[in-house]
Amino acid sequence: MRPVAHDSQRRASPHRLGPRSPRARCITQDVLKFSNSFAELYSNLAKPILDVTLYNVQLARNVGSDGLMGINILVQLSANFLRYMTPPFGKMAAQEQQLEVRDRGGGNRQGGRA
Repeated sequence: MRPVAHDSQRRASPHRLGPRSPRARCITQDVLKFSNSFAELYSNLAKPILDVTLYNVQLARNVGSDGLMGINILVQLSANFLRYMTPPFGKMAAQEQQLEVRDRGGGNRQGGRA
């Protein structure tokens, strides 16, 4: 009878398995996914923040801080106005889906009676 190996001896670590083992490939894929996610995070957050900061610095140099403040107030007022005037499209889409489900259910019942 062969002695039962300890649990840690049965599970070999990825660096012992070689580069072509399934576990080594999984770790490589996880590192690749993490790297891609980190690069997307930089592209989606850090780069736009840097762009806005540089734009505002250049605008403040050219127009002055009073002009920059006036432009920012104008942008905020127009955003609030558009938010107030825009209908709630999300709520309208949800109501439309509820009506479609209700109408489909009613259509099936009527079709069964005819």
